[in-house]
Amino acid sequence: MERKNTDQFLVTKIKKEGCNRSIETLIERHSKLYYSICNKYYHAGHVAEVYSDKHFVIYRAIQNYNPDRKTKFSTWLGNMTKYHCLNKTKKEAQYIPTEDKDLAYFLKDKALEKFDRQKIKEEVDYIFEVLDSVKDKRISKIFKMRYLSSDPKMTWKKIALEFRLTPQTIINLHGKGKKILKKKMEK
Repeated sequence: MERKNTDQFLVTKIKKEGCNRSIETLIERHSKLYYSICNKYYHAGHVAEVYSDKHFVIYRAIQNYNPDRKTKFSTWLGNMTKYHCLNKTKKEAQYIPTEDKDLAYFLKDKALEKFDRQKIKEEVDYIFEVLDSVKDKRISKIFKMRYLSSDPKMTWKKIALEFRLTPQTIINLHGKGKKILKKKMEK
């Protein structure tokens, strides 16, 4: 027979009866675990953002917990919290907060006509100055081919043929360049 205060007993009671008191007990009991895992795995911003998801993550862990897997609830919750933090970090880890089409528009000469030509030109020059200072010179060339070439944007495949690389390698180098630009823009 299960003891009435174990995690497994409380989870069963929640699933069968929807007992709010049991939910509160589990949240209170495992809050410290939740916070410590958030501090370890969440790196995208302020930890307070992920702290606010505590009730949701614990409730989801209760709903998905299966005692037949021979796992303690605290272990299950720890894994759920870890993956919640990692997924949230991944979603928030955008290199540049604009889409490629916006970046392309910004870098095109057509964009220069609609805005202050000198200011935009300085910003475009700065972007390519940053990219030209990167050790891997292919990154700057990829950006120039992708955004400053003929009117239709060059495809990854065409750029890859020019470099004799795979399209995925070109996309990875482009992503590296975006990451470098993001770091510079944040400073």
